Amino acid sequence: MPQRSLPVFFVLVLLLAACAPLSPQAIPPTNTPVDPPTDSAPAPTAAPIPTTTPTPLSAEVVVLTNEPLNIVLTAVNLQLDENNLRLTEAANQIATLSAERDLLETQIAAAKTQSAAEAGNQNNTGNPGDDDYDIPSNVYTNVIIADKGYIFVVDGYNKNGAPIMNFYEPRVSFPAGLRGWAYKNAVKADGGALYYQVYDPDGQTTKEKLYYQGKQIQIKLPNGNPNPANYPPDVAKAKVLERVTVHVIVGYNDKDKPIFEPYKPYVHYEPGKELILYPKYVLGDGATYWYPIYDPDGKPSAYLPAAKVAFLYIWD
Repeated sequence: MPQRSLPVFFVLVLLLAACAPLSPQAIPPTNTPVDPPTDSAPAPTAAPIPTTTPTPLSAEVVVLTNEPLNIVLTAVNLQLDENNLRLTEAANQIATLSAERDLLETQIAAAKTQSAAEAGNQNNTGNPGDDDYDIPSNVYTNVIIADKGYIFVVDGYNKNGAPIMNFYEPRVSFPAGLRGWAYKNAVKADGGALYYQVYDPDGQTTKEKLYYQGKQIQIKLPNGNPNPANYPPDVAKAKVLERVTVHVIVGYNDKDKPIFEPYKPYVHYEPGKELILYPKYVLGDGATYWYPIYDPDGKPSAYLPAAKVAFLYIWD
């Protein structure tokens, strides 16, 4: 090639290189978001990474169970109820023991106050037991005529100097028919009721002055009519209040209570009639009350309705 053609060749090469297409270059990423085309589905996005913020210790609540809260509360309430029940049972046991203690104290007091009376309550005639003691002349023999006879003590005095009587504590009660002794001089207490000081022939009761309520006992006078010395100590003298018919037991109901019917041929007593009865009543069918009529063999077989008779305060 001629030398003068070389410059022209290099010029052509340079022109061809300038006209050639550029090679693709990488486009650096930018922070400007690009909206996706409207005709294409949205591109999935990555789930955000969770962040944790520490909870203050004072705000933490620890539930040591997997059960729902209402079940937990129910269980706690049941446990509280059980504990309350146990406390109630313990309180009941304490109350029972306390009652048993009071009962024992009452029995001891009753044994002391009635020991003399029981010693004389023998199953023979002539006021048995009187000969066993040196009974002073100012003392009466008596018998309990109330359903329960109680012992009383002086609990103060009113403005007129009359004693105010109250129950001996622990309370001591005696069953109807129990025999005892009392000083003859009655004491008129506050309210006008009469009381008799208890006499204890064997000296085994308390040194405190004890009293019978007059309406709960019957004083047996030595010259009474009929002579009380001819009868056992557990009977008392009564008066008929209204016309009454003698009854007998003809059977028993399903609760083992006696059923009464008039004795035949009929026997009637008119008002004012005085009789010797046992003051310890018999509970009959239909919640009726009956006093046995004294029977010399000690086994009564005839009865009078309690509502139609009354025991006298003095067997005279």
